[in-house]
Amino acid sequence: SLDAPDEDLSDQQRSLAGSAPEVAVALADYDCRSAVDYLPRFIEIQTRVEAEFVAQNHGQLDSLLAAAAADAG
Repeated sequence: SLDAPDEDLSDQQRSLAGSAPEVAVALADYDCRSAVDYLPRFIEIQTRVEAEFVAQNHGQLDSLLAAAAADAG
């Protein structure tokens, strides 16, 4: 919850949690990401990178799937 920040946060981070500067930065970040279509572009790039990985490692991935199926069955 906002009233009980994570224990892993530093004192400085805790003092900024929910503050006006933090909100201003979050809103600026959101506006910037919206302006540059960040999420759709990120998803397109991530999908392309994953497809390239699968294509380059298809044989090994099939071997892993076969081994997992053998262990499960």
